[in-house]
Amino acid sequence: MNVVWLKRDLRLADNETLFNGLESNAVVIYIFEPRISHNYDWDIRHWRFVYQSLKHLEAKGLKVHFLYGEAQPVFEWLKQKYESITVFSHCETGNDLTYQRDIELAAYFKSSKISWNEYQSNLVIRGAKNRAAWD
Repeated sequence: MNVVWLKRDLRLADNETLFNGLESNAVVIYIFEPRISHNYDWDIRHWRFVYQSLKHLEAKGLKVHFLYGEAQPVFEWLKQKYESITVFSHCETGNDLTYQRDIELAAYFKSSKISWNEYQSNLVIRGAKNRAAWD
């Protein structure tokens, strides 16, 4: 099972994650995560934008499966249904909440033998330890 996990990068054009995932016949998902939606820095306006963007992708012919729950239990559920999973997503540059979620997921994916292909969506390098000569 190949899965494109859409997070903040909802572009249809110039999206390496979508390109590589769809080349692998991946199913496209978006997870509405409660701990993110209830975080202090999110508002209903953000979710309206996300929902409208996802509906725009669907209007352009991309089938997106909407899921609700925390990311790890969603992937645990998928792992129960499918023996082998490959996840395609972009390397999200969000807040500490999404950063910590991705650190936890990386550990879960590794222990569960789920392959995770992350692609840069901008010039920010998340988690860089050395910013010497960084411009």
